[in-house]
Amino acid sequence: MDITNENYNEENNIWKYEMRREMQEIIPGLFLGPFYCAKNLKLLEENHITHILCITDTKEENIIKPYLKGQFIYLVINASDNPLEILIPHFQKVKNFINNALYSNGKILIHSNASISRSPTFVIAYLMESNNISYEEAFKIVKSKRFCIKPNMGFELQLKEYEPIFKAKNNSNTNSEQTLRKSRKNHRRDNSDDDDSYDDDDEEY
Repeated sequence: MDITNENYNEENNIWKYEMRREMQEIIPGLFLGPFYCAKNLKLLEENHITHILCITDTKEENIIKPYLKGQFIYLVINASDNPLEILIPHFQKVKNFINNALYSNGKILIHSNASISRSPTFVIAYLMESNNISYEEAFKIVKSKRFCIKPNMGFELQLKEYEPIFKAKNNSNTNSEQTLRKSRKNHRRDNSDDDDSYDDDDEEY
C-alpha cells in the first residue's frame, strides 16, 4: 500500500488523553490500540476486524492474551517492553501476518498492553519495509494517528538499524526480478530466432 503521497501531520490537534484507550486506524485496514480494544467484541465487529496481533510477555501472558479465540485469527509475539528486547527477528513474521490480513480484504488490530511502545514499534517496522521509507517518516505517520506512541530507546535504535537491512533485501529482490525478466526475454528472443530462417535474398539491410 503506497502511503508516501499521503499528508500526515505529527501534531494531532484533536488528540485527547482518553483516546489512548481507543484504537486508531493507521492506514486502511490496520488498527493500533490497547488490549482493552482487543477484548471488546462489539468494537471489533463494528470495525470488521478479522486478524489480531497480540504482543505480550511472560509476566503478563495470563492477562494479555488471545481473548476471543475462534472468532479471530491470532498471531502472538512474546516480547517485553525492555530496551534490551530484540524485536528485529519478529519483523518478517509480523509483516507476513499483516499482509495476509490486508490482501484477503481483512482488517487487523495490533496491540500490546497500552500500545505505546511495543505494538507501535511493529507497526512502524511494517510501514518502513512495505513502503521503503525511513524510521522518521514511518514514525510520523503512526504518531499522526495515535499521538501517545513512544517506542523505548532500544526499540527506536533497532528500527533505525532495520532500515538498511530491509532496503538491502528489497534491492536484492528487485535485482533478482530484473535478472529473471531479462533472462526470460532473452529466452523468448532465442526461440524466435530459431524459428525464423532466412535466405540471403530475403535479408534486409
